[in-house]
Amino acid sequence: MRRLLLPFTHGIDGNAIDFALAMAQQERAILVVISWLTLPITASGSCSGSGKHVRLGFIEQSQDFLALIQHKARRFQVPIECIELYSTDVVKSMMAMAGEMDCDALLLFQRNHKTVLLDERELKQLLVTSRIPLLFVQMSAGPRFWHAITARLGCWVKRIRSPQKVAAIQVNEHLSHV
Repeated sequence: MRRLLLPFTHGIDGNAIDFALAMAQQERAILVVISWLTLPITASGSCSGSGKHVRLGFIEQSQDFLALIQHKARRFQVPIECIELYSTDVVKSMMAMAGEMDCDALLLFQRNHKTVLLDERELKQLLVTSRIPLLFVQMSAGPRFWHAITARLGCWVKRIRSPQKVAAIQVNEHLSHV
């Protein structure tokens, strides 16, 4: 069974979550959802410890994200695996976990030239250093009409099966018909 990695560091976005779940559903894939909490590195160069210096707001956002995706996955009837990790180097950890979890591709989102679910710096690093295929979804602002998007998923998914490192998809969120 295919495995798609959905990384999260901040900024919950329901449309991106819905699209990731629809993609996993269409592909009959397991959606591996990992929420990373960044640990600051101290002046001595060592890690600050598990969660001791992560702001409570980041921990709450991570837990809210994981709870939301679990709820939506039940509704979409998509198998998911949820993990919350602490790391000083999130991108390096993403690459390690993608390999360890045997993921076929990483799902990345952007809306109106702004990164969704990740920090822009992390996205740029992934585009340069990723060893697994990236599925880069560009969404435009607007209301959700997912029936139009899911009807088009079949042809988009073929792109991640090609040997290219990055497949880009342009999603117009205000499509009302196919």
